[in-house]
Amino acid sequence: MNSRRLTALDGLRGFAALAVAFYHFFYHYHLDYGHQFSVPAAFQFGYYGVHLFFLVSGFVIFWTLSRIKHPFDFIWSRFSRLFPVYWVAATITFLIMYLYGPENRIAQFSDLLINYSMLQGYVGVRHIDGVYWTLTLELAFYFWMFVLFLTRQLPQIDRWLFVWVLIAAALALTDLVELVPMRLRYLLLLDYIGLFAAGICFYRIWDGSANKITYSVIALSLLSLYVQYPLPGALIITVIYGLFYCAINDKLALFSYKPLVFMGTISYSFYLIHQNIGYTIIQLFYQYNISPYLGIACALVTGLVLGTLLTYTIEKPAMGYLRKLYKESSLLNKIANKISIRTIS
Repeated sequence: MNSRRLTALDGLRGFAALAVAFYHFFYHYHLDYGHQFSVPAAFQFGYYGVHLFFLVSGFVIFWTLSRIKHPFDFIWSRFSRLFPVYWVAATITFLIMYLYGPENRIAQFSDLLINYSMLQGYVGVRHIDGVYWTLTLELAFYFWMFVLFLTRQLPQIDRWLFVWVLIAAALALTDLVELVPMRLRYLLLLDYIGLFAAGICFYRIWDGSANKITYSVIALSLLSLYVQYPLPGALIITVIYGLFYCAINDKLALFSYKPLVFMGTISYSFYLIHQNIGYTIIQLFYQYNISPYLGIACALVTGLVLGTLLTYTIEKPAMGYLRKLYKESSLLNKIANKISIRTIS
């Protein structure tokens, strides 16, 4: 596979992470606590970095599924990638909030324990960090992809996605989606399935397995944006689709720019650790009458430093160790084989 294209995915992640961070430190902080300066409205659009993450996730997860042999391979791959560094980041955030954080962001120890499962959004428990709501959606997406893998429906993924996106768009168009309980909306990905679906379809275009339905899903996903989002948001996500397509087809050198690629490498750890700790730092600068711009810069640098440390001391070592353990463990391989045998024909 073309390594430049892999590099572009990291660059996309890096761009998304920075967009979300600037949204949080400028626009969202201003909404929650108030900055002492006028915040340009353009910073609100950094929120759509999350939507770019969902596109990348759809692309990468289907790529992962195309390379695995046993269902348990997928479970272990996602567990080793997501959970160890998440546990550490959640614990650090919990402790710093408890000691120094804004009052409305201090959680209970019982909340932390439930957060360790990533299921807090489904049981009504607060997120230790504000960004963790997206992990609730990611987990739901992995669950449904695992179900399709188990039932051997991945070759028909385009048909499933077309129906799924169509139902979500119809519910949004008729406002019936508002009658669906929020936890069920999260589980069924009703507000975001179009993005995950587009990511999967972009992967199928990239690897040469696309068909007419694949392109129809992308077109339907694009149309659904204008039903589910305000016009400016829909236009921005449309541009994101275009940038994504250009990046994975090696048409945008920007996303292979080394600082963005590095940012992409640390993006998961950075994303997990930046928001609440960043808000705490900004508030401390305000309390001591130090320039809020310096506070924002310090929050960003702290997120980058912590994100780098977590990536290279926790995320990558833990992932490498757990995947090596999986390959060498006879017990885990027995579990994998049993699940494989029970896979529905």
